[in-house]
Amino acid sequence: HGWVCQVADWPHSSFFKFVKMGVYPMTWGHSGEFDFDAGEQPE
Repeated sequence: HGWVCQVADWPHSSFFKFVKMGVYPMTWGHSGEFDFDAGEQPE
């Protein structure tokens, strides 16, 4: 959606509740580019 680069950047997320519970580390998420084959047909 482009509003933030990673979940920790969105202050209204329930993510912080799960960080506090120890489910996720604060650094969870991905802010880089993905580079993988997602089943596209070769040209």
